[in-house]
Order: sequence, then structure tokens, then C-alpha cells
Amino acid sequence: MVGLALKYSKKRFDNMVRIKENLEYKFRLDALKNSWYKENHITRGLMDQLNVNYVVLFTKLATYLRDHEDREHARIWKDRALFLADKAKNESLIAHINELGL
Repeated sequence: MVGLALKYSKKRFDNMVRIKENLEYKFRLDALKNSWYKENHITRGLMDQLNVNYVVLFTKLATYLRDHEDREHARIWKDRALFLADKAKNESLIAHINELGL
């Protein structure tokens, strides 16, 4: 996993370095925080549900950073994951993120 897709490689590949690089420098994540549409827009609930796909990446990166003693940045990515799970009103995902101990 290197983003929202898988990458196949015959050689050993450190996907966490690529995920960190993609999330911090390549992906435009501002649409996850900012709502370009009004609350009652037809796509609003759908987009909140689709954005939950980012939670896997955010929690993987947060865990990776925690394990590498970067707790400040781990907390930032955990909070972003919680923000998306909360917007989607996904209580089980919120509980799962909190159980990770980040």
C-alpha cells in the first residue's frame, strides 16, 4: 500500500516511507478538512463515507511514527483519522482508532 492503491514490486519495498512522502508532500488533503459544498448538498454524506478510506493510511502512518519515536506527528495523523471517522459518524472506527494507543 502506497496511498489508496497497492504497488507490486519484486524487490523489497518500504511502503511506509512512500506513504509518509505521499501524505506529507504529494497528496492534496485540503479537501478532507474543507467542505466545498453546503451541509445539505447531495454528495455530502457520500464524500464523508468515501473519505474514510484515508483513515487506514493515517492510522498506519501514525503507528509508524509512534514506533519511530515521533509522537508529535503521530498524534497529528491520529487526530486526522479521528476527524474523518467522526465526520462519517463511524463509531466503531472511532473506537478502533482510540484503541491503537497513539
